[in-house]
Amino acid sequence: MAATKRLRKENEELRNDISKLQKKPDKITEEMSKINDKTDQIEGGHVAKDREKSIQFVSDQYDDLVSFKNDTNTDLKYIKSQVEIISTKCEKIAKAVDQLEDYSYQYNLKIVGIPQEQATETAEQTANLCLNLFKAIGADDVILQDIDIAHRIPARRFTDRPNAIICKFVRRLARK
Repeated sequence: MAATKRLRKENEELRNDISKLQKKPDKITEEMSKINDKTDQIEGGHVAKDREKSIQFVSDQYDDLVSFKNDTNTDLKYIKSQVEIISTKCEKIAKAVDQLEDYSYQYNLKIVGIPQEQATETAEQTANLCLNLFKAIGADDVILQDIDIAHRIPARRFTDRPNAIICKFVRRLARK
């Protein structure tokens, strides 16, 4: 029995210790809450100043962003106008190139269907071939000096036909 009393007594002491230990975290939490409240009161002035600084910083950043946006829009309008000007000039140049090309082609005569005698013809051989063709159709007044160059051009698509001949004249009158 004495052992049972002793166990009960030790058990009661343990319960008291447990109860005390359970109260300690509550006290610590309560004290921390008081400390946090005091800290907030002390820092209240600092927090307000920090918030004011933060708001001013964000406001400055916003002003910078608006200024950047306006500058960017102005630059974009300028770039668009410059692109429009360049585009117009490009169109004019393209038309001029087309006109020059058309004018240049006035001196050319394209001849198709003439068989190629050799795998590679020189410009002189092709020019002589053209002269023979011109004489055959009755254009006896065309001479070698009237021809600037004569050469064959490959077909755009593969065909059984021989390559066409481009005969470029020195003057348009000789072509006629």
